[in-house]
Amino acid sequence: MKNQENEIVNKTIEFVKDALYNPDIPPQKYQNKEDYINSNAPTVNHFYEKLFLLKDRMKTETGKKLAEQRHRFMEEYLEQFFGEWEGLR
Repeated sequence: MKNQENEIVNKTIEFVKDALYNPDIPPQKYQNKEDYINSNAPTVNHFYEKLFLLKDRMKTETGKKLAEQRHRFMEEYLEQFFGEWEGLR
């Protein structure tokens, strides 16, 4: 499972456009897919703008279980990231 979870983070990092993180640019709620795709928001925002929303869209019990595990993994990843960003780790 860890390899699949790492792949989620790796694919998100590939999504980098301008910056990995900028605390001055909060996540947005986009009106349409085109605005989302054309956004220059930092990569970390992608977790909040899309990835964290996925677990609530799963239809099957298996999908829900996998999505919950991956959701927790992403939360732990960001907790580690922010701790390092703020110099706490």
